[in-house]
Amino acid sequence: MSDQTQITNTQSDRCCSTHEVPEATHRAATRPRTDIRETETGFLLQVDMPGIDESTAEITVEKNVLTITGTAHLYQPEGFEKVYNESDQRHYERVFRLPEDVDSTALSASVKNGVLTVSIPKSKAALPVRVPINAGK
Repeated sequence: MSDQTQITNTQSDRCCSTHEVPEATHRAATRPRTDIRETETGFLLQVDMPGIDESTAEITVEKNVLTITGTAHLYQPEGFEKVYNESDQRHYERVFRLPEDVDSTALSASVKNGVLTVSIPKSKAALPVRVPINAGK
């Protein structure tokens, strides 16, 4: 397990490496900061996307490529008139290549305080198995 829990550049290439998409979107996108953790049973991604919620974020998986997008509409206080503004909205986009040993059909996600958390379980075949040892007769 200790080899699996250390995510290095080499490990990142195996697990959730950043993947460039040839048909990039035409609008400017912010690449959100992401922390990736590995456990015995899967991977956990924590993606900083201030201003998004469950209705403005989207997660898709196609051919082991995980794409996370979201648009944050920033708060405009009531009673204030906009004089100058550089941040009406922000579009986030991050793309990862998933390893072959994950169950991409069983992903789950939640968002709280602008942090999107994505749980990616490993496939049952990739999980460690404990083999019982019987006493010889």
